[in-house]
Amino acid sequence: MLKKIIFSLMTVSVIGLGLLLNLTSPSNIGPMGILAFFVLLYLIFLGLFSFFLHIIGRISAGFLKRPLRFIDFKRSYYYATVLAFAPIILIAQQSIGRVGFFEFILVIVFEIIACIYISKR
Repeated sequence: MLKKIIFSLMTVSVIGLGLLLNLTSPSNIGPMGILAFFVLLYLIFLGLFSFFLHIIGRISAGFLKRPLRFIDFKRSYYYATVLAFAPIILIAQQSIGRVGFFEFILVIVFEIIACIYISKR
C-alpha cells in the first residue's frame, strides 16, 4: 500500500511541477509558488530514492547469501525521507548564494548523522 501511495504522490508531483514550471514565471510566482516548487521537488526525490533503494536492496539480496534487513520498502522509505532532503538543501543554498565545498560537506555530515539515527531506530 505504501508503494502505491508513494508512486501516486510522485506521479502527481511530476505533473504538478511540470505545470508549475510551464504556466508561471519566477518573477510572478510568489512565496507560495516557491514553497510549492520545493515541496513538489522533494516528493519527486522521495519517490525516486525510495524505489531506487528498494531495488538496490533486492538486487544485493540476490547476490548475497544472507538476506539484508534493508530490503523492505518501509525501511528504504525511511532512508529516502532523509536522502531526498539533500538535493533540496543544495538547490535552496544555490538559490540564495553559493554552494561551496564547506556547505557541501555540511550537507553530507547532516545526511550521515540522519542515516545513523535511522539505522539505530
